[in-house]
Amino acid sequence: MAKNNSKGLLESATLIIKKYWYVPLILFGLYYLFDPIKALFSTASQSVKSITDTLGLTSSAASQAVAAEEANNASPFSPQFYKNAPAGASLLTNDAATQQSQRIHDDMVGSFGLAFSPDFNAIMGEFQQLHTQSQVSYLCDIFQQTYNADLVTWLDNPDWWHTGCSADQMALLINYVKGLPQYN
Repeated sequence: MAKNNSKGLLESATLIIKKYWYVPLILFGLYYLFDPIKALFSTASQSVKSITDTLGLTSSAASQAVAAEEANNASPFSPQFYKNAPAGASLLTNDAATQQSQRIHDDMVGSFGLAFSPDFNAIMGEFQQLHTQSQVSYLCDIFQQTYNADLVTWLDNPDWWHTGCSADQMALLINYVKGLPQYN
C-alpha cells in the first residue's frame, strides 16, 4: 500500500511539473530583465540587514561610521561645523542648500516616495557639487531644518519603508566629504 501511495505522489508531482514547467522560467526572466524586481529583492535583503542592525544583532561598518559622525560636532556632517568657519569662508546660499536638500531627499525616496532603493549616483553627484566641508555642514543644517532629520543618519536609514544607502556607499560618501578642504 505504501508503494502505491508513493507512486501516486510521484505521478501527481510529475503532472504538476509538466503543467507548470514555465513558471520558474518566467520568474527567472522577470528577475533578470526588470530592474524594479531586482530592486525589490535587493531591498528585502537590505531590510533584513537593517532590522538586525537595529536590534543590535549585527553592526555594519557603515552603521558604526555613521554613529561616529553623528556624535562628533567637529564632523563635516554636523550642522554646527560650518558655524566655526573663519570670516569670509564660502558657504551655499540658503536657496541652493534648500534645493540640494530636496534633490537628495527625492533621490533617496523617489518622487512621491515610491523608490525601492536610493539613487546613490545622483546623491553622490549632489555632494560632488560642494567644494568644502563647511558647505556640507550647511547643507546638513538646512536638511535638518527642512526634514527634521540628521542627513547622514537619514542616508543610512531613512525610515521604515525606504532602504538606506549600502555600507560601501556610505563609506564612499563619508570618505569623499572628509577629503574636501574644511573651508575656502
